[in-house]
Amino acid sequence: MPVSGSDFEAPAARGRTRTDRSGIGSAARTVVIALALVVVGLGAFLVGRATAPSAGPVTTPTSTATLPPTSAPAAVEVVIPRSIVRESEKAAKVQLRSDGFMVRAVVHWASDIIPSGVVMDTVPAPGSLVPRGTAVYLVVSSGPKRP
Repeated sequence: MPVSGSDFEAPAARGRTRTDRSGIGSAARTVVIALALVVVGLGAFLVGRATAPSAGPVTTPTSTATLPPTSAPAAVEVVIPRSIVRESEKAAKVQLRSDGFMVRAVVHWASDIIPSGVVMDTVPAPGSLVPRGTAVYLVVSSGPKRP
């Protein structure tokens, strides 16, 4: 007979064990949990054996020499040449690449003074000291602005 407000049934007079509403006795629940743990543990053991490296010969170091800590080599800095301003786009690209720069993009800008296809500026600016391999953007004249 259920006890009011409780999740458990009171023990019956005939000697039945206490059960929760799911109908599984506490002993059965313990067995199920134990089996689940065994299965999980066995699975982990088998996976570990399948991926474990094979045992090879055991070696011990024969020297106790310590190596100095390594540091990253310092970046070599180079100057973006000022001479590429007023050169053709093609010549400027060749010079920048030979100096170790990456030409990332070319921006075309209208100019009434500088002819089409000629480098007007760079980003970073010409004469800047930057690490080798820096991306350089060229600003190239597209000629006079058309109405």
